Amino acid sequence: MIDDPRVATAYAIEAVRVFDHLQFRDRMRDAFGPRRQRLAKATAPKRITLQKPTAISGADAAWFDRFYKPDTQAFRDRVVFSM
Repeated sequence: MIDDPRVATAYAIEAVRVFDHLQFRDRMRDAFGPRRQRLAKATAPKRITLQKPTAISGADAAWFDRFYKPDTQAFRDRVVFSM
C-alpha cells in the first residue's frame, strides 16, 4: 500500500500512460494488420482520424463531454490528473 498521495498519483499517471500506449498500439494493429499479414498482401490500411470539435462536426455532443459528467470515472480522472 502506498501512503504518500504524490507517489500514488505518480504510479496512477504511469499506469494510465502505459494503458494509453498499449491501446494506441492495438488500434494501429487493427488499422494496419499484423506485419506478416501486411507483407503477404498489399492492402490499404483503414483510416485513423481524430475526432472533430462539435462546431466543425455538427455532432450533438462533443467527444470530451464524458469528462465533465459528475460522478463518473472519466470526471474523477480529469480532476485527479489535472492537479
